[in-house]
Amino acid sequence: MILGGASTWGSKEGPFCRETKQKKFPPIPKLKLCGPTRMGKTAIIFGYGSGISASVGKKFGSLGFRLALVSRSQMKLDLAAENLAKENITARGYAADLRNFSDVPSLVSRIRNDLGPVQLIHWNVGAPLGDVLSIDPNTWSEVFNITTISLSCAVQSCLSDLEFGKGAVLVTGSGLELDNPEYAKMAANRPVATMAVGKAATRKYVSILHHALEPKGVFVGEVAVLGPVKGAGEGHTDASITPEGIADKFHELWINRRNCFVEVSD
Repeated sequence: MILGGASTWGSKEGPFCRETKQKKFPPIPKLKLCGPTRMGKTAIIFGYGSGISASVGKKFGSLGFRLALVSRSQMKLDLAAENLAKENITARGYAADLRNFSDVPSLVSRIRNDLGPVQLIHWNVGAPLGDVLSIDPNTWSEVFNITTISLSCAVQSCLSDLEFGKGAVLVTGSGLELDNPEYAKMAANRPVATMAVGKAATRKYVSILHHALEPKGVFVGEVAVLGPVKGAGEGHTDASITPEGIADKFHELWINRRNCFVEVSD
């Protein structure tokens, strides 16, 4: 998972009363469509790792998608691309820190130049951990930079391709984002309050984006994972939810293009 960084959220009148001058970023330009010789299917997987995103990559790579793998470690991404090549899947790694959301448009531009037009975004990005009673205000900025603002920049940067290719934006969600007392209690008693709030913001963005892009032929959907995933950490070796099963759900969303939200539980 990619963890995040900070931006200039506050101002003299801002929520945290920080006397900082907000940095202005240039508007995200609409990208020109690639020519006929570059047409094809490219999927960008943000937050690429060894679990859910790796299974999603294999699933869509087997369908002929070229894969752009994005995370912080170029070395790990290069190794992943080599392993995918052994399965006849074209993949290339792009090291990036999604705390810096202003870098996303140039990252997407590089990917398009290397692999062609983008037909699929898979957003599998995590967030910094933090306790609800002690989290630093700057960490909240990091959380929203990663979970929502960088996602918005990625979508806007790929919008022309997504509309032209009738593509999709698929997001990995979590039970923590749901308005459920049990999950709220979990977030209160563990250092995952930041994840819960960040994922909830992502879910609302996904819902709005779904309705905004549906008339344009672009599907937006989320798979919310309501439990531990096998192989995702210590103590999860016996979990009944598997990365492969989650990848299958994402593929169903891609094919059926109906329900905005689906859940996977044990």
